[in-house]
Amino acid sequence: GTCFGKSWMKLAKPKAPQESQKELIMAVGFINTIVTTFFVAFFINMLSITQWVHGLATGLLLAIGFIGSAMLSDVIWGERPFELYLIHFGYRVITFGFVGALITFF
Repeated sequence: GTCFGKSWMKLAKPKAPQESQKELIMAVGFINTIVTTFFVAFFINMLSITQWVHGLATGLLLAIGFIGSAMLSDVIWGERPFELYLIHFGYRVITFGFVGALITFF
């Protein structure tokens, strides 16, 4: 399986999407990735970051400061498992860090 796949399935208890919804879900996920990348690039551009290590740090800090703190409310108020939060948050931190580093090459 994928990294943390079994743990995620156990904690998230996802429902299989209906066949008619799969394309829409994929499209929305793709648009979400584009929007995320745009805003990380916006911050990197506004801060005039040109070195990949600084882009990486910026992406990580954006994820920790904005995404991590916002997602924590799901644990506190939504009674979601903390382990699930760590899986989702870890995914976002890695993604934002990677995007931050990658953007500096363009």
